[in-house]
Amino acid sequence: MFSSVLFAATALTALVSASPTPVNLAPRACTTQLPASYQEIIQVLPTNSYPQNQNFYAYFDASTGNHIDTLVHFTGIPAGSYGCQLAVEFSGTNNLTSSGATQLNVYNLLGAGNDITPTSNYQQYFPNGGSGAPNGTSLWGTVTLDGQKHVINSAVCTPSMSFLFEIASETTSGVVEWNNLAAGNGFELTYNC
Repeated sequence: MFSSVLFAATALTALVSASPTPVNLAPRACTTQLPASYQEIIQVLPTNSYPQNQNFYAYFDASTGNHIDTLVHFTGIPAGSYGCQLAVEFSGTNNLTSSGATQLNVYNLLGAGNDITPTSNYQQYFPNGGSGAPNGTSLWGTVTLDGQKHVINSAVCTPSMSFLFEIASETTSGVVEWNNLAAGNGFELTYNC
């Protein structure tokens, strides 16, 4: 009996005297990437392709039902990256203009047939001509742009990530636009945080 009590006391003393070894952790540094391109697609011209550029333009005309949506494309995300987070931010020179309905629906274009190419067009994403969720996707997030930073959502990283933005309203006309040439002005993708 005495040896079991002695063993228990010795084990308890060893456990109490054990202390964690301090480790200095380096702070994490996120990688931030700006879009490689923006590309407009137009509902009333469904088979036309438009040049990729650095301008964002989303439009909806309630009287005609016409949408002009924008595809936003990020490339060169290293293999093994994690925690891809899409955000929108306006700082410094803020050239955001908007009127009417300004909430945007955001779709993550994962899946076959949803890659953005120079020949991308409205019909590629909306083969039945309507708006709503593009070909094989579902609503991924919404954002109302007001000149502040907003995190839209996060996803598993892939080497190329693409998103479609459209005016969310189907009853009120609206437009949102800006030029995304400067960091801190428009969409950004952060990862490895």
